[in-house]
Amino acid sequence: MNIVGDIDKQDLNRGGWLIEIARNTVINRVTVALTANTDIKHWQTVQVFHAATHTTGRIALLEA
Repeated sequence: MNIVGDIDKQDLNRGGWLIEIARNTVINRVTVALTANTDIKHWQTVQVFHAATHTTGRIALLEA
């Protein structure tokens, strides 16, 4: 994509959206049910991929 205008390269990030209206809801927490082949530990670091974005997350065990 060729973007022209008053914008700097550091303002563009992988996973950024080109939309006219900014999203007004920020989600800081996602609850999921996991099935794993190995043991999962409380507060274990995980890689989270959603759409074209990537971030580091942590697992908080709610049950044994």
